[in-house]
Amino acid sequence: MYDENVTGLYLDEFNEFFDKKRQSFDVPLDLSGITNQLELKVIDALRENPYGETVTYKQLAENIGKPKAIRAVASAVAKNPFLIVVPCHRVVKANGEIGEYRGGTDTKKALLEFEKTPLEKQPLIKKIPLPKLSQLGRPGL
Repeated sequence: MYDENVTGLYLDEFNEFFDKKRQSFDVPLDLSGITNQLELKVIDALRENPYGETVTYKQLAENIGKPKAIRAVASAVAKNPFLIVVPCHRVVKANGEIGEYRGGTDTKKALLEFEKTPLEKQPLIKKIPLPKLSQLGRPGL
């Protein structure tokens, strides 16, 4: 059942993320279903990976102190139940390919591009129509 009190916080943070006002999420995550310690370490490491930057599966394995467990780390990344919130889309292959993504490779590519694209600067004041030169100096402007 939908409950605004529960989902409102999540929606607010997603809106802020896609409005480029937020680079990471603070919403509470229910990790009780994850009992594998390696998977928990991978989720923690994914949350530390900076916005707009990628990491390889090998680097991620090294970051959690398991440099030889690249396949196990890749499997843990694939099991991440918190897409976008725990940014597994920032993990790429060592050869430069973006790799797989449970949300689809097009989505992964779009998220990576989204994070690399700077926020367009918005003018503080909307464009104001200026008077024509012929109107300058006339009273009533």
